[in-house]
Amino acid sequence: MSRPIDERAPGVSAKIREFFFAEEVPWSLALLRICLPLVLLVPVLQRWPHVRTLYSSDGAPAPMWINFGHPDLLPIPGPTLAVALYAALVFCLVATCVGWRTRLSLAATTALYTYFTLLDGITTLTKYTVIASHVLLLLTCSGCGTVWSADALLARGREPRWPGPADGPKCPVWPRRLIAILVGVVYLGAAATKMHTTGYFSGDQMAFWMQTNLNMANPIGERVSLYPAWLVVASYTVIIWEIVFLFLCWRGWGRTICIALGYMFHLMTGILLGLVIFPILYITLYLALFNEWDIRRLGRWLRRGGRRFVALGSALRVIAWRPGLPAIRPIQSLTAFGTLLATLVVANVEIEHRRDVYGERRPEGRHVLQPIDPQRLAMLLDEAQGLDPVDKMFSFDIGTELLGEVLMDRRREFLHGERAIIQCSLQPSHEDLFVEVQVRDGGDRIVQRTGNVIPRENLRGNLFYTLDRSLEPGEYTFVMRIDGKEVARKSIRLREG
Repeated sequence: MSRPIDERAPGVSAKIREFFFAEEVPWSLALLRICLPLVLLVPVLQRWPHVRTLYSSDGAPAPMWINFGHPDLLPIPGPTLAVALYAALVFCLVATCVGWRTRLSLAATTALYTYFTLLDGITTLTKYTVIASHVLLLLTCSGCGTVWSADALLARGREPRWPGPADGPKCPVWPRRLIAILVGVVYLGAAATKMHTTGYFSGDQMAFWMQTNLNMANPIGERVSLYPAWLVVASYTVIIWEIVFLFLCWRGWGRTICIALGYMFHLMTGILLGLVIFPILYITLYLALFNEWDIRRLGRWLRRGGRRFVALGSALRVIAWRPGLPAIRPIQSLTAFGTLLATLVVANVEIEHRRDVYGERRPEGRHVLQPIDPQRLAMLLDEAQGLDPVDKMFSFDIGTELLGEVLMDRRREFLHGERAIIQCSLQPSHEDLFVEVQVRDGGDRIVQRTGNVIPRENLRGNLFYTLDRSLEPGEYTFVMRIDGKEVARKSIRLREG
């Protein structure tokens, strides 16, 4: 729990000191230290078999620093060194999770993780890796290893116990505050980017993303994209939440609402957009928004639940079990740490050598890239090939109401006197296009027609028809044509008003 503010000191300066330098038991940072490596291990282990290709001079690394005009800023390791360092990264992530030699493990993890992400600026370096590198650095400077860690268990064997079983050493709160500020600043930057993104407020950007499997299959997102009016509402809600998060996430109902919306937002990005690592990472970072009092209150709630539910009580006793460990001196712990690290590194180098990923020890020799078929190459490089007009269309809908230039209601039945809005949405990017819409009766005869030019900077165009008494009740077909070619049809039923 935070110490009370010294009222004798100047108000603003006292609050600033209290905000950054109050002391608390770092339980929330300990939870973050446990969870963050588990999240990062998912992509790290996926790339483990491809270290030689992605990160060594024997593969195809894409160092980030080359883009900034510094070709020799950091050395690119050879294959053996790259494999060894990557094995060390995996070991340090696991050691960080269990809290063994916590500060050393975190420092090594920060350096190695940042180095490997910068070595591959094409696939490994992403927004979440940049955020994770900063968080790892702040955790290195914190006291997150003093509780709920192997270091804390080993320390009990050689040092006096803390005053109470639920207490621990207090540490400055500023690393947790800076992680929380980082979360809010990223949201603020995302909001500023969205304001300048074409198609964000209309929901087009989200709809395009939902209908792709760029990250992974997301069938729920494909269904939700059929309701563009909801996407417009969600777009405005998200950008308001991102702007106010940094200012309201510290206390009271503002914090509760911001965190609840954040959990919902990141859960939906996983369900609707197919994202995996980023939403899990950010949900994990929300632990930095909880203080010592929150964790104490959670502990009391769990203990009450454990007394009521046998299964929960048994699980809590397992978690709270503290093995009786012999007194282990720091030099012994460090020696064991170094021995296990060296063993894993040597084993990984040997395994990679035996895998022979390039086939250097095959009887037929090293693998060789095969040249592409000349006809296929010519087709790929042929700039004269254009897109078919149907490939330029994204959707073709008919309704009567607009919300933020997006058709709210998609209808198939209309009454006399209503104004039909025919909306044509196009794939980005496109050239200036002439879009024509024809109204045809049951005999496929053209009853009316109209057209409009949709300039290259717009993703949609609207055409309007007043369904007056000149049209008999019955079935009609709206035919959309782009550059004189038919690309889509929609049928409606016109009834007496």
